[in-house]
Amino acid sequence: MIPLEEKNTKVNYKYFSIPKKEKVVYLSALFPSWEELGLANARANLYIDDKYVNSANINTNQTADTLKLFVGREKKIAIDRKVIKGKPIEVNRKGTELEQVINVKVIIKNNNNSQVDIKIDDQIPISNSEKITITKGELSGANYNEKTGLLFWETSLKPLESKTFTFSYTCKYPKDVILPLD
Repeated sequence: MIPLEEKNTKVNYKYFSIPKKEKVVYLSALFPSWEELGLANARANLYIDDKYVNSANINTNQTADTLKLFVGREKKIAIDRKVIKGKPIEVNRKGTELEQVINVKVIIKNNNNSQVDIKIDDQIPISNSEKITITKGELSGANYNEKTGLLFWETSLKPLESKTFTFSYTCKYPKDVILPLD
């Protein structure tokens, strides 16, 4: 491979995680006003502080004013997600309907020497059955979309700081139904 051109430019870093799917934090690089760089569709090697971190495909066929490139996993930010399921309780006299409370705790710690801004995504299940109802509980300040069940937190973490976010929901369902609640 022969390097054709090297460009240094302003970049904003965005950390994000979806701990329900994978307990990993990812880093993406956001390039504002990327059109001014005269980039072509190509494979680019990405360096941070003169250290190679990843390669990415640059796609200039877009309308966004900020170019977003995936940098990779961030090993210095730890994240964990724990689900605590309450015991199902019978809620009617016949004993045919159960109610269960699910509590979720997300813990994140910044082991970097600098402050980071991060977005954490999660979700409360949405029922597609009239027999099953899901009611949101505590959201710990998360932004929540009732139609999709998606919730997220945007926060800053100082060096060595950790934060805990919790949310809960209640599920009412027929006793003969087995639900994978998480």
